[in-house]
Amino acid sequence: MRRTLNDSFVFSMFIKTSKITDMIQKINIQRDAVDFAVVRDAVDQINRKFNYPKGKIIDMIQEGRIKLVYNPGTISLPRYLNVVGIRKPGLNKPYFVIDLSSVPCRGNREEELVVNARTLYCLMQNAVILDLFSEKWDIVANNENLRKNGSIAYSKLATKILIKLYAVDNDPMKADLIRFMFSKFYILNMSGCSMEQRSVHELAYMACVGGTSKSEIERLESELGNDKQIYENLNTLFTALKSVPGLFSLNMRSFTENWVRMYGDGAALGMDYLPSFLGMIFSTVVLGGLVKDPIFGSICDREIVGAYSAFAKLMN
Repeated sequence: MRRTLNDSFVFSMFIKTSKITDMIQKINIQRDAVDFAVVRDAVDQINRKFNYPKGKIIDMIQEGRIKLVYNPGTISLPRYLNVVGIRKPGLNKPYFVIDLSSVPCRGNREEELVVNARTLYCLMQNAVILDLFSEKWDIVANNENLRKNGSIAYSKLATKILIKLYAVDNDPMKADLIRFMFSKFYILNMSGCSMEQRSVHELAYMACVGGTSKSEIERLESELGNDKQIYENLNTLFTALKSVPGLFSLNMRSFTENWVRMYGDGAALGMDYLPSFLGMIFSTVVLGGLVKDPIFGSICDREIVGAYSAFAKLMN
Protein backbone atom coordinates (compact mmCIF):
# COMPACT_ATOMS: atom_id res chain seq x y z
CA MET A 1 0.00 0.00 0.00
CA ARG A 2 1.42 3.35 -1.09
CA ARG A 3 2.27 5.78 1.71
CA THR A 4 2.52 9.55 1.32
CA LEU A 5 4.22 12.21 3.38
CA ASN A 6 0.82 13.12 4.84
CA ASP A 7 0.61 9.58 6.27
CA SER A 8 3.63 10.35 8.42
CA PHE A 9 2.58 11.02 12.01
CA VAL A 10 5.81 12.96 12.60
CA PHE A 11 5.10 15.22 9.62
CA SER A 12 1.44 15.75 10.50
CA MET A 13 2.00 16.45 14.19
CA PHE A 14 5.37 18.21 14.35
CA ILE A 15 6.30 19.52 10.91
CA LYS A 16 3.25 20.33 8.78
CA THR A 17 2.84 23.95 9.76
CA SER A 18 1.59 26.89 7.74
CA LYS A 19 5.15 28.23 7.69
CA ILE A 20 6.45 25.09 5.95
CA THR A 21 3.56 24.77 3.50
CA ASP A 22 3.73 28.48 2.67
CA MET A 23 7.48 28.19 2.06
CA ILE A 24 6.95 25.33 -0.39
CA GLN A 25 4.20 27.25 -2.19
CA LYS A 26 6.51 30.27 -2.47
CA ILE A 27 9.01 28.36 -4.60
CA ASN A 28 9.15 30.05 -7.98
CA ILE A 29 11.31 28.14 -10.43
CA GLN A 30 11.80 31.08 -12.78
CA ARG A 31 12.93 33.28 -9.90
CA ASP A 32 14.73 30.83 -7.62
CA ALA A 33 16.31 28.21 -9.91
CA VAL A 34 20.04 28.03 -10.58
CA ASP A 35 21.57 26.28 -13.56
CA PHE A 36 23.67 23.16 -13.01
CA ALA A 37 26.56 25.10 -14.58
CA VAL A 38 26.63 27.20 -11.41
CA VAL A 39 27.63 24.09 -9.41
CA ARG A 40 29.88 22.75 -12.18
CA ASP A 41 32.80 21.89 -9.88
CA ALA A 42 30.65 19.58 -7.76
CA VAL A 43 29.00 18.05 -10.82
CA ASP A 44 32.39 17.50 -12.42
CA GLN A 45 33.64 15.66 -9.31
CA ILE A 46 30.53 13.48 -9.30
CA ASN A 47 31.00 12.58 -12.97
CA ARG A 48 34.73 11.89 -12.76
CA LYS A 49 35.31 10.45 -9.29
CA PHE A 50 32.11 8.91 -7.95
CA ASN A 51 31.46 5.22 -8.38
CA TYR A 52 27.98 5.45 -6.90
CA PRO A 53 25.01 4.80 -9.25
CA LYS A 54 24.37 7.83 -11.45
CA GLY A 55 22.21 6.56 -14.34
CA LYS A 56 18.84 7.61 -12.98
CA ILE A 57 20.23 10.94 -11.70
CA ILE A 58 21.61 11.82 -15.14
CA ASP A 59 18.32 10.88 -16.81
CA MET A 60 16.33 13.09 -14.47
CA ILE A 61 18.69 16.05 -14.92
CA GLN A 62 18.45 15.73 -18.71
CA GLU A 63 14.66 15.51 -18.48
CA GLY A 64 14.61 18.70 -16.39
CA ARG A 65 13.08 16.83 -13.49
CA ILE A 66 15.74 17.79 -10.92
CA LYS A 67 15.77 21.53 -10.32
CA LEU A 68 18.18 23.37 -8.03
CA VAL A 69 16.99 26.48 -6.22
CA TYR A 70 19.02 28.94 -4.18
CA ASN A 71 17.37 32.07 -2.89
CA PRO A 72 18.00 32.08 0.87
CA GLY A 73 16.35 35.46 1.34
CA THR A 74 13.05 33.98 0.21
CA ILE A 75 13.26 30.19 0.32
CA SER A 76 14.88 28.23 3.13
CA LEU A 77 13.50 24.73 3.61
CA PRO A 78 14.55 22.71 6.69
CA ARG A 79 17.25 20.09 6.24
CA TYR A 80 14.80 17.22 6.74
CA LEU A 81 12.69 18.54 3.82
CA ASN A 82 15.35 19.83 1.43
CA VAL A 83 14.01 17.89 -1.58
CA VAL A 84 10.37 18.46 -2.53
CA GLY A 85 8.39 16.70 -5.23
CA ILE A 86 6.01 18.88 -7.24
CA ARG A 87 3.40 17.56 -9.65
CA LYS A 88 1.99 20.14 -12.05
CA PRO A 89 -1.21 19.73 -14.10
CA GLY A 90 -0.40 18.62 -17.63
CA LEU A 91 2.92 17.01 -16.69
CA ASN A 92 3.15 13.21 -16.84
CA LYS A 93 5.78 13.02 -14.11
CA PRO A 94 6.64 15.13 -11.07
CA TYR A 95 9.80 17.19 -10.84
CA PHE A 96 11.94 17.57 -7.74
CA VAL A 97 13.20 20.80 -6.23
CA ILE A 98 16.44 20.76 -4.24
CA ASP A 99 16.95 23.72 -1.94
CA LEU A 100 20.69 24.35 -1.74
CA SER A 101 20.22 26.89 1.05
CA SER A 102 19.50 23.97 3.41
CA VAL A 103 23.13 22.80 3.18
CA PRO A 104 26.49 24.61 3.45
CA CYS A 105 26.78 26.60 0.25
CA ARG A 106 28.60 29.78 -0.66
CA GLY A 107 29.13 31.95 -3.67
CA ASN A 108 27.05 33.79 -6.23
CA ARG A 109 23.91 32.18 -7.63
CA GLU A 110 24.47 33.88 -10.99
CA GLU A 111 28.08 32.78 -11.42
CA GLU A 112 29.27 29.98 -9.14
CA LEU A 113 28.05 28.21 -6.02
CA VAL A 114 30.43 26.06 -4.03
CA VAL A 115 28.72 23.02 -2.55
CA ASN A 116 30.23 19.75 -1.37
CA ALA A 117 30.02 17.20 -4.18
CA ARG A 118 28.99 14.38 -1.83
CA THR A 119 26.23 16.53 -0.37
CA LEU A 120 24.93 17.47 -3.82
CA TYR A 121 25.01 13.83 -4.89
CA CYS A 122 22.98 12.81 -1.80
CA LEU A 123 20.41 15.51 -2.47
CA MET A 124 20.00 14.32 -6.06
CA GLN A 125 19.92 10.74 -4.81
CA ASN A 126 17.03 11.72 -2.53
CA ALA A 127 15.20 13.08 -5.57
CA VAL A 128 15.64 9.70 -7.24
CA ILE A 129 14.36 7.93 -4.13
CA LEU A 130 11.21 10.07 -4.11
CA ASP A 131 10.73 9.55 -7.84
CA LEU A 132 11.08 5.78 -7.68
CA PHE A 133 8.59 5.57 -4.84
CA SER A 134 6.14 7.84 -6.67
CA GLU A 135 6.35 5.66 -9.79
CA LYS A 136 6.41 2.17 -8.31
CA TRP A 137 6.03 2.13 -4.54
CA ASP A 138 5.10 -1.54 -4.29
CA ILE A 139 8.06 -2.74 -6.38
CA VAL A 140 10.56 -0.72 -4.33
CA ALA A 141 9.03 -1.32 -0.90
CA ASN A 142 8.63 -5.05 -1.52
CA ASN A 143 12.18 -5.60 -2.78
CA GLU A 144 13.23 -8.52 -0.58
CA ASN A 145 16.78 -7.42 0.25
CA LEU A 146 15.78 -3.79 0.74
CA ARG A 147 12.90 -4.74 3.03
CA LYS A 148 15.00 -7.15 5.10
CA ASN A 149 18.00 -4.88 5.58
CA GLY A 150 15.89 -1.74 5.94
CA SER A 151 13.68 -3.23 8.65
CA ILE A 152 16.67 -4.46 10.67
CA ALA A 153 18.48 -1.13 10.30
CA TYR A 154 15.39 0.79 11.41
CA SER A 155 14.91 -1.54 14.38
CA LYS A 156 18.52 -1.11 15.47
CA LEU A 157 18.45 2.69 15.14
CA ALA A 158 15.14 3.05 16.99
CA THR A 159 16.06 0.55 19.71
CA LYS A 160 19.33 2.44 20.24
CA ILE A 161 17.28 5.41 21.46
CA LEU A 162 15.48 3.28 24.04
CA ILE A 163 18.76 1.75 25.13
CA LYS A 164 20.01 5.27 25.77
CA LEU A 165 16.85 6.39 27.58
CA TYR A 166 15.85 3.23 29.46
CA ALA A 167 18.78 0.78 29.24
CA VAL A 168 16.41 -1.81 27.75
CA ASP A 169 19.36 -3.97 26.73
CA ASN A 170 19.74 -4.96 30.40
CA ASP A 171 16.72 -7.23 29.83
CA PRO A 172 17.35 -9.34 26.67
CA MET A 173 13.71 -10.44 26.40
CA LYS A 174 12.39 -6.88 26.64
CA ALA A 175 14.99 -5.68 24.14
CA ASP A 176 14.01 -8.42 21.68
CA LEU A 177 10.33 -7.52 21.97
CA ILE A 178 11.17 -3.88 21.22
CA ARG A 179 13.42 -4.83 18.28
CA PHE A 180 10.65 -7.05 16.91
CA MET A 181 8.01 -4.33 17.22
CA PHE A 182 10.13 -1.63 15.56
CA SER A 183 11.01 -3.97 12.71
CA LYS A 184 7.36 -4.94 12.29
CA PHE A 185 6.35 -1.25 12.26
CA TYR A 186 8.78 -0.69 9.38
CA ILE A 187 7.34 -3.63 7.45
CA LEU A 188 3.62 -3.00 7.99
CA ASN A 189 3.41 0.76 8.34
CA MET A 190 6.38 2.43 6.67
CA SER A 191 6.65 -0.04 3.77
CA GLY A 192 2.92 -0.66 3.59
CA CYS A 193 3.63 -4.32 2.85
CA SER A 194 0.73 -6.73 2.67
CA MET A 195 2.29 -9.99 3.78
CA GLU A 196 0.77 -12.90 5.66
CA GLN A 197 1.41 -12.68 9.39
CA ARG A 198 3.79 -15.64 9.45
CA SER A 199 6.09 -14.03 6.88
CA VAL A 200 5.95 -10.66 8.66
CA HIS A 201 6.90 -12.28 11.96
CA GLU A 202 9.72 -14.29 10.44
CA LEU A 203 11.17 -11.14 8.92
CA ALA A 204 10.69 -9.02 12.05
CA TYR A 205 12.26 -11.73 14.19
CA MET A 206 15.49 -11.36 12.20
CA ALA A 207 16.08 -8.11 14.11
CA CYS A 208 16.13 -9.95 17.44
CA VAL A 209 19.57 -10.82 18.82
CA GLY A 210 18.87 -11.53 22.50
CA GLY A 211 18.01 -15.21 22.18
CA THR A 212 14.28 -14.93 22.96
CA SER A 213 12.14 -17.44 21.06
CA LYS A 214 9.82 -16.11 18.36
CA SER A 215 6.82 -17.72 20.07
CA GLU A 216 7.60 -15.92 23.32
CA ILE A 217 7.93 -12.58 21.54
CA GLU A 218 4.63 -13.20 19.75
CA ARG A 219 2.96 -13.94 23.09
CA LEU A 220 4.32 -10.76 24.66
CA GLU A 221 3.29 -8.69 21.65
CA SER A 222 -0.26 -10.14 21.66
CA GLU A 223 -0.72 -8.85 25.22
CA LEU A 224 -0.22 -5.29 23.93
CA GLY A 225 -2.97 -5.38 21.28
CA ASN A 226 -3.60 -6.47 17.70
CA ASP A 227 -1.74 -5.28 14.62
CA LYS A 228 -4.19 -2.50 13.79
CA GLN A 229 -4.11 -1.18 17.35
CA ILE A 230 -0.31 -1.21 17.53
CA TYR A 231 0.97 -0.43 14.05
CA GLU A 232 -1.53 2.07 12.63
CA ASN A 233 0.94 4.92 13.12
CA LEU A 234 3.94 5.87 15.22
CA ASN A 235 1.74 7.22 18.00
CA THR A 236 -0.17 3.94 18.39
CA LEU A 237 3.14 2.07 18.43
CA PHE A 238 4.40 4.23 21.29
CA THR A 239 1.11 3.83 23.13
CA ALA A 240 1.65 0.06 23.01
CA LEU A 241 5.32 0.33 23.99
CA LYS A 242 4.36 2.35 27.08
CA SER A 243 2.74 -0.85 28.41
CA VAL A 244 6.08 -2.68 28.31
CA PRO A 245 7.44 -2.82 31.89
CA GLY A 246 9.81 0.07 32.52
CA LEU A 247 8.61 2.19 29.57
CA PHE A 248 5.56 3.83 31.16
CA SER A 249 7.15 7.30 30.86
CA LEU A 250 7.95 6.89 27.14
CA ASN A 251 6.53 9.66 24.98
CA MET A 252 6.82 10.70 21.35
CA ARG A 253 8.29 14.13 22.00
CA SER A 254 11.17 12.80 24.11
CA PHE A 255 11.89 10.04 21.58
CA THR A 256 11.81 12.51 18.69
CA GLU A 257 14.16 14.92 20.43
CA ASN A 258 16.63 12.14 21.17
CA TRP A 259 16.36 10.73 17.64
CA VAL A 260 17.21 14.13 16.15
CA ARG A 261 19.94 14.73 18.72
CA MET A 262 21.58 11.39 17.97
CA TYR A 263 21.12 11.22 14.18
CA GLY A 264 20.84 14.86 13.12
CA ASP A 265 18.16 17.34 12.01
CA GLY A 266 18.02 15.74 8.58
CA ALA A 267 16.83 12.47 10.15
CA ALA A 268 13.53 13.77 11.57
CA LEU A 269 11.18 12.41 8.91
CA GLY A 270 13.10 9.13 8.81
CA MET A 271 11.27 8.13 11.97
CA ASP A 272 8.19 7.02 10.03
CA TYR A 273 8.44 7.97 6.32
CA LEU A 274 10.22 5.35 4.24
CA PRO A 275 11.72 7.57 1.46
CA SER A 276 13.18 9.87 4.14
CA PHE A 277 14.51 6.92 6.14
CA LEU A 278 16.28 5.50 3.08
CA GLY A 279 17.64 8.93 2.16
CA MET A 280 18.94 9.22 5.71
CA ILE A 281 20.80 5.90 5.81
CA PHE A 282 22.02 6.15 2.21
CA SER A 283 23.56 9.54 2.98
CA THR A 284 25.88 7.71 5.35
CA VAL A 285 27.16 5.47 2.54
CA VAL A 286 28.22 8.50 0.51
CA LEU A 287 29.17 10.57 3.58
CA GLY A 288 26.95 13.35 2.30
CA GLY A 289 26.62 15.10 5.65
CA LEU A 290 22.81 15.31 5.55
CA VAL A 291 22.74 13.47 8.89
CA LYS A 292 25.34 12.58 11.50
CA ASP A 293 26.96 9.99 9.24
CA PRO A 294 29.64 8.49 11.56
CA ILE A 295 27.27 7.10 14.21
CA PHE A 296 25.30 4.95 11.76
CA GLY A 297 28.22 2.71 10.91
CA SER A 298 28.63 1.63 14.52
CA ILE A 299 24.95 0.67 14.77
CA CYS A 300 23.91 -0.95 11.51
CA ASP A 301 26.65 -0.67 8.87
CA ARG A 302 26.08 -4.14 7.40
CA GLU A 303 22.34 -3.58 6.95
CA ILE A 304 22.85 -0.14 5.40
CA VAL A 305 25.31 -1.55 2.87
CA GLY A 306 22.91 -4.38 2.08
CA ALA A 307 19.98 -2.01 1.61
CA TYR A 308 22.05 0.36 -0.54
CA SER A 309 23.25 -2.49 -2.72
CA ALA A 310 19.63 -3.50 -3.37
CA PHE A 311 18.55 0.08 -4.08
CA ALA A 312 21.52 0.84 -6.33
CA LYS A 313 20.23 -1.69 -8.85
CA LEU A 314 17.04 0.36 -9.13
CA MET A 315 18.98 3.62 -9.58
CA ASN A 316 20.92 2.63 -12.70
